[in-house]
Amino acid sequence: MGYMFNPEKLTHKSQEALVNAQKIAQENGQSAADTAHLAKALLEQDATIVTPLLQKMEVSLDALKNDIDAVISKLPKITPAPSGEQIYLTPQMNDVLSRAQKIADGLKDQYISVEHLSVYFS
Repeated sequence: MGYMFNPEKLTHKSQEALVNAQKIAQENGQSAADTAHLAKALLEQDATIVTPLLQKMEVSLDALKNDIDAVISKLPKITPAPSGEQIYLTPQMNDVLSRAQKIADGLKDQYISVEHLSVYFS
């Protein structure tokens, strides 16, 4: 059996990223939040380590954002656009969240931070 994700273990910033991922999906007419939505949400967050870390690794943020937007634009859309309550998480997104929790648990961290979420994308 897979590692089960517990949403109560998300830090405030992780909760914010997950909610924003769902909003990005909704804004794009998609009924499911996927890993690309989460990646975009993490890049858009202020006061996290994600953007400075990518800059230190000399990643072109503009190119990365364009690549993520291209992936999002290819994801299935539904009409009419879903409302907030109708956005669900894809199996891939659940996998990211479960892996992030497993990493946090392995490090003896009580909560899942954006750093734990972003490890999946490295």
